Amino acid sequence: ALCTVLFCWATTLTTAANAILIQYTAPVWVALLGARFLGERASRLDWLAIAVILGGMAIFLQDGLASGHLAGDLLALLSGLSFGATVVALRRQKDGSPVESIILGNILAGLICLPWILRAPPLPAGGWVALVALGTVQLGLSYWLYARAIRHVTALEAVLIPIIEPLLNPLWVLLFMGEAPSGLALLGGAVVIAGGQVLGVIPKSFLPNYREFYEKRHFAHGRGCTDLWIAVAGEEVPFGTDLVFAAA
Repeated sequence: ALCTVLFCWATTLTTAANAILIQYTAPVWVALLGARFLGERASRLDWLAIAVILGGMAIFLQDGLASGHLAGDLLALLSGLSFGATVVALRRQKDGSPVESIILGNILAGLICLPWILRAPPLPAGGWVALVALGTVQLGLSYWLYARAIRHVTALEAVLIPIIEPLLNPLWVLLFMGEAPSGLALLGGAVVIAGGQVLGVIPKSFLPNYREFYEKRHFAHGRGCTDLWIAVAGEEVPFGTDLVFAAA
């Protein structure tokens, strides 16, 4: 319940891309709590993956702090801590039925948010359709699949595999909401991770420089960057705009 409430609150005080990317500091808390409560110790490869994630978060947070979203970013960070604790708790129930705990958590979240729901204006027909779709597909189906999957993977795997969500979230927000993520948010999301390894880094080729965007004041484009290598978390990885990745 706390994870959901904090995340929803964070989205009202910062951008959707900020909220969901910062929430994914959860792997750090899972690695720490999993060793204590589950006996699942993170390997060096796991910590490497976490270090890369935190590196992306550091790039991302720098822009968020400068943009005046500190309150929302901090709420998203607390949501990440709650998310990590939730994953560890669900993993402890792997021999039972985690679904009931998930249902109870969402009921509690609904009760906590009930005063705001009652004060909100009535939803139009389209709003009800979207609400039902979110409840059954985006939350209901995904939680059911997650509860089944967490029986067969470690807690850290259960929180690292869904990392594809924050990588795709800025794209969905841009397509459906018109909310363009900043240059640093895109840079943080451009680090491609697979199997706990950094496969490469792709720089931005186009820098918007109109309306509220003034990226050319601070950044250089990456056009023409090919056949280069850089060091990330102690590993040499390719850097360029012509990279194509294949991950098993």
